[in-house]
Amino acid sequence: MNPFKQFFNRSRKPSGQADAIQNSVESDAGTDRTETPRQSLDEVIMFPYYNREKNFECLRAYLQYPAHSMREKAVNHFFEQGGQLKNEEERALVASCLNYKELLLPDGNSTRRLLIGMNRHGLDSEDSATGGAVYEFGFEARNRWEAIRKMVPAMCIGMELDKDTEKRQISYLEKRETSMSTAIGFGLATPHASSHDIYDLIVGYFHAREPIPWDAIDDKPVNYVACYLCPAGQFQKHLRMLGLIAKCFHKADFRDPPPLSLEEFRSRIVFHMLREPLD
Repeated sequence: MNPFKQFFNRSRKPSGQADAIQNSVESDAGTDRTETPRQSLDEVIMFPYYNREKNFECLRAYLQYPAHSMREKAVNHFFEQGGQLKNEEERALVASCLNYKELLLPDGNSTRRLLIGMNRHGLDSEDSATGGAVYEFGFEARNRWEAIRKMVPAMCIGMELDKDTEKRQISYLEKRETSMSTAIGFGLATPHASSHDIYDLIVGYFHAREPIPWDAIDDKPVNYVACYLCPAGQFQKHLRMLGLIAKCFHKADFRDPPPLSLEEFRSRIVFHMLREPLD
């Protein structure tokens, strides 16, 4: 049996059904982007040159489109064509157009670089999956317990949670992990829990520098971690989020080839979640 199906079947009630997730492809309101998109999300965006500089100039034009989904698709395709953002000016331009920001988180003698979606509150479950999420590339942890303790502080940035509340989120995730490993195979773990301390989803996506042992059902270590906390009592939202993550990360073209940068990692997640809503 497919490892994901095996995990999902044993981690929910037999009668539980993940609701359909509607496609959240909408135009931005209240922006100065007025050019009409010429292509839909499902059409191919072509960068016609074998030259990275010329392709980035093409990307600049796509970043002016009013539909957020088109801008996300353009950036994802730029990365798929082998492009990377090469300096602070380019990173700032893309961040501004896609509504996220960079944050540096001190971690002992080192610093962790994060990308954080600017929409942190008041979103439906689909938008909350990416719009207010935290992203980290090159995440380091020796095991799943250390991973949880390092992920939660990053995920709670900007959420106005005190230290005691933050520690409770860690305990919720550890309790869930103790009952059964959340590694569902294919190098993916989905640590998740319900929380009485929050009113909207808190989500983080982490790409491990080195594979993390996670007691997975296929006995393979984890490269990708999608961690989330859901408000208590919102069981359907909890299931929908789990299904959306698993559906996107399960796809081979999501995992391979591995992303080469934090911006590419974030772009791949957002694009796949926009394009592959849960049926």
